[in-house]
Amino acid sequence: MSEDDDDKEIVLQGNGFSIVKLKQPGTMVPYPARSIPVEGRLNYGWLDLRGRPDLVDQVPEAREIPALAKLLRVLATSPTLMSSACEHGVFYREGLDPPWQGGSFVVIEFLEEEDNTNSDRFVDLAKSVLGGIKPTEAHHIGFDMIVEPLKTFFGRADCFALMIRSLGLGSTEKEAVAAMEHAINAVAESLQRNRPEAKKII
Repeated sequence: MSEDDDDKEIVLQGNGFSIVKLKQPGTMVPYPARSIPVEGRLNYGWLDLRGRPDLVDQVPEAREIPALAKLLRVLATSPTLMSSACEHGVFYREGLDPPWQGGSFVVIEFLEEEDNTNSDRFVDLAKSVLGGIKPTEAHHIGFDMIVEPLKTFFGRADCFALMIRSLGLGSTEKEAVAAMEHAINAVAESLQRNRPEAKKII
């Protein structure tokens, strides 16, 4: 068993999806802007979108991917959830078929601090989101739902978050990006469609 295996627990896994619990905290809310030396990019820091869908256009990643902007707006207007981070990218996978992969993630928490202290709430949320995603034959998509402990959540050290990774594969970069966008849209639509169910989790 590798060190990576030691740090995670697979809760549920199937064709095109997984739900995993991590054991080590990796981030905090809020967090400052910082550069990422390995990739030469800038982490822009946390932007508070709670109740402010009008601010989504200020998120650089969302300006590049319309589907990601849609997902952030759904979360910004949610009565129960919030977003704390997002990113996207597309990669060429040497020797794999299909060779191109687009990937995006958004990290979400419950608005009520106390609701973030039970990791099983996020497992239930992940299952709810996955259950609301409609199958497609037009794109090759997948989803990783990662429940992770936070270093701090507005000063609290006992909270968790859910990272939703939306993946798209294709024979070309364009196909992979289109598949990724379809996957992100599917998450946004599931969250929007299942808002009553999301309230029942709490």
